[in-house]
Amino acid sequence: MSTMQVRFININNINSNPQAKSKNKLGQMPVSSELCQKEPNHAIKSSNLNGYFNINFKGAIKDHIGQGARYMGNGSTKFTLTAPLAENVLVTVYRGDLEKGNAKVIQRAPLEEVENGLFSTVLKDAKPGDKYTYTVMTKNGDMKNVYDPRADYLPYDIEGYKKFSNMSEIVDHSSFEWQDQEWMANRSSSNEGEIGWALPKKMIIESMHIGLLGGFKNAKEEIDKIADAGVADAVRIMPIGEFFGEKNWGYDEVAKFAVENSYGRPEDLKDLVNHAHKKGKKVILDVVPNHFGPYGSVVQDLMPTFASGKKTPWGNMLEFNGENGKYMRSYMNDMLVNWAVNYHVDGFRFDATHFMDSTVAIQEIISDLRSHPETKDLILYPEDMRISRTMANSNLKKEVSDENWGFSALTTFDFYKSMIANITKVEKHGVQPDLHQLEHIFKNTIIKSHEESIADDPFASHEYKDKCRNNMRLPKANADNMLVNISNHDEIGNEAGGKRNLVNILDSRINMTDRCDGNWRTAQWLLFEMIKEFSKTGECFSEEKQKEMGCKHPVPIHQFGREFKNSFEFNKMLIGSMFMHPSPKEFFMGDDRGELAPLKFFCETPKTAINPDTNKPYLWEIADEKGYLPDEKAFNESKLGQAEYNPSWVAGGTQAFSRDFAKLYKELPVFETCELDKVETFSHKDRGILEVKRYDAFGHEVIALMNFSPYGITDLDVKTTSKKPLKELINSNDQKYNSDGNYSNKGTVNSDKVSVPPFGIVLLEPS
Repeated sequence: MSTMQVRFININNINSNPQAKSKNKLGQMPVSSELCQKEPNHAIKSSNLNGYFNINFKGAIKDHIGQGARYMGNGSTKFTLTAPLAENVLVTVYRGDLEKGNAKVIQRAPLEEVENGLFSTVLKDAKPGDKYTYTVMTKNGDMKNVYDPRADYLPYDIEGYKKFSNMSEIVDHSSFEWQDQEWMANRSSSNEGEIGWALPKKMIIESMHIGLLGGFKNAKEEIDKIADAGVADAVRIMPIGEFFGEKNWGYDEVAKFAVENSYGRPEDLKDLVNHAHKKGKKVILDVVPNHFGPYGSVVQDLMPTFASGKKTPWGNMLEFNGENGKYMRSYMNDMLVNWAVNYHVDGFRFDATHFMDSTVAIQEIISDLRSHPETKDLILYPEDMRISRTMANSNLKKEVSDENWGFSALTTFDFYKSMIANITKVEKHGVQPDLHQLEHIFKNTIIKSHEESIADDPFASHEYKDKCRNNMRLPKANADNMLVNISNHDEIGNEAGGKRNLVNILDSRINMTDRCDGNWRTAQWLLFEMIKEFSKTGECFSEEKQKEMGCKHPVPIHQFGREFKNSFEFNKMLIGSMFMHPSPKEFFMGDDRGELAPLKFFCETPKTAINPDTNKPYLWEIADEKGYLPDEKAFNESKLGQAEYNPSWVAGGTQAFSRDFAKLYKELPVFETCELDKVETFSHKDRGILEVKRYDAFGHEVIALMNFSPYGITDLDVKTTSKKPLKELINSNDQKYNSDGNYSNKGTVNSDKVSVPPFGIVLLEPS
């Protein structure tokens, strides 16, 4: 999708003739010297431009957050804009309510080009709450009005056909009264050792989408639920930068310094972060450094933005390399500092870094963050490891180098893919249902053999092969360098219908698409309708009703109920297995509480958004792929806590199991170690059972037994420990987790007579 030019708003008395080429055209307007003046004592010096124009980015923090509209107190605001493509820049400030028509122009003044495309001025009467827009005359003679690409807040939707889309608002960051000073002081002094920036040991993250939670203010309730659940130590907020429209996953943000106005104001986000810190939860922000959304971006009108001839799956690739790339390197670097300093976020998850096409830029940006006291201990991790595992190594000294880029960890999906493959008995993204392979993942976190097979694939690109080979050069790192999960927004959203794990497992067991003669759209719709009916009545639709709804080969009522409960057991086993993995972990929102509502893809596009290659609206093309329109209905169906999707016994059993396992995980000393050589596994392949033992140098050990088969076991001979009595710590089959309790190990049990429930997990320790 190509980037759309935002329609500019006509401003009174401005010559908007696009053919005008006079360098002084904007400057010829009468401007009061009382309202506009050069800053006398804070002039921008050449030395301060390092933060913007040199690849080493060693400017001070104030340089990184100095652009945009910075309120200086006493009614004065400094406006600074990087616009090397501009010949002249004018700022117009409004006061009053634009939508009600009672706003007036307070002042209009040119910005002075102080150096190399950097424009700046100070206006005496420009206060927080005032709106402003830039009028830019480009060097090719075009004139357009644009919002500030570094604005803290855009009060009106970025929609090219809407009025006031190009307005920004002055924000005073110093006015918010933070109550997390102790938290911030501890954050700054944490991780003081000289070795590694690894994730905190035993760390558990839970992601959240602010839009689905009803905005920043309502998201505080989700923080409370997460705190009460007692599982997660941190929340990962999906992207909140301003995007086109009001409903979007967030990965189409275009104004990357501004909070999405449909979620709330800047102070609302600060209040949310402040609340999370008071509840003892870190806040990690998902950021998108690899592309701008397809609609509403203006940054390309001001500075070099896109790499010539290079594409990402979401549009033009950004230019980070060479002389032209310095502007985008600066923009992304300053964006991160802005969120960390002005909003107190504790870290970042970087979306799709492999589409930044510049290892140097990534390295330098991370290096700069690690060089400032305010940002040196941030949690930093990319979406995955498709560039190189040298991004993170907790065994090396804390200095950014070719061997250690300074990331805290890399996200790996191999654990999730292998677990799902073994549960559903279906290949997952090239990963086979193989317990021996799963053994390897518990001891290594990744499938090295899978990467080797890619490197040998004749159909893989040379660039991708090289990246895979680079991945295999790193010596074995600790598990704290790898973040594992059992689902995320991509995995769920890319499942037909937006299925979460329990529903995905259920679908694999009743084969709805086959029952609908290959009509997968009908199959997914019907599956969710049957789940709603089952949640409401305890039974699915009759076979006659299923036929009326398009199912050619209906599911017997008793089979649906049985397989739903089996999937519930599998889902608990999946959660418990992740706790046993030695890496830090991430839950998708509500997975630890039994959330079953789908996560559908939702977005908004202009009414005129047509694919020129097919002459079809983009929304309809997305619908062809997803099986549903990505509209407001998809958004509403994805909200948390919908009773129609969530039987109370599923939510109660899942949450109790997650809470109890998390408590053991946090309290037992054996889980302290992240050393991969302190994991032992054994596969009872003939019985479908995998043993995983975690142990440490002090003699502590725990053994988890995971049963991937439908057969309960009462005489398992545990192989990963010596013959000894074992004490059961947790059993997913326990009645308190809404299971039948038929396969418990009461008191102590001999290590050769252990019971393991079907589709379940048992955790034991030597008595």
